[in-house]
Amino acid sequence: MIDSYGNNPVGIIWPGFIAACEAKDEDLRAQLIGWFDRSGRRSGLRNFLQAADVVKRVWNRRYDRGDDRMHWMDVLKKDNLTLVPTRYAHTGYTEPYPDEGARTRLY
Repeated sequence: MIDSYGNNPVGIIWPGFIAACEAKDEDLRAQLIGWFDRSGRRSGLRNFLQAADVVKRVWNRRYDRGDDRMHWMDVLKKDNLTLVPTRYAHTGYTEPYPDEGARTRLY
């Protein structure tokens, strides 16, 4: 997810969300959760952190039930959650990012 100039752009949530939900390898899972965290902190969008939370719920629910086929939409429905898979866009409004006093969240 690093471009040819060495930048790590935030991009969109959806492909990472689907990849993370389907990931079975523990190392890959850790990398994807790290991407959500970094992207959330860089963009200030809570959607990345919410997506990571849903992904973890999917993994846990699948493990608890022994069912790797459980769909992420079933987890959203059962837990009464919504997920807005959007991309970062700056509209000029800023607010402190949680746990990062000096950082700002851009809307």
